[in-house]
Amino acid sequence: MSPKGSSRDGFEIDKKGLDGLADDVHEDAGRVRGYVKTMRGMQCPSQELLGEYGDVAGAYGKFLEAWTSELTVTAGAMDEVEVGFRKSAGTYKAIDTHHADNYDRGMRPR
Repeated sequence: MSPKGSSRDGFEIDKKGLDGLADDVHEDAGRVRGYVKTMRGMQCPSQELLGEYGDVAGAYGKFLEAWTSELTVTAGAMDEVEVGFRKSAGTYKAIDTHHADNYDRGMRPR
């Protein structure tokens, strides 16, 4: 076991791993935003096209808007998770380094 610790002995945060998770969440948030863009581009059937079922067009529009709003919130939450992963990785790394340095100083022969 080394004084500074390592990912092998479990004493150091896997910063690269957390950054990788942040990258994954960022990519997925972009994908969700792509769904929103696609859904908003979908044309609501006109009342004329639907004939006697024309009143469905308004309900479809409301449904589509509700889903796109929900997915927009989801993408925003994913952005927050990404930031959290990155901040956590940085904070843990800084704390690990600080305490490892203090340990090293304390273990030096006087």
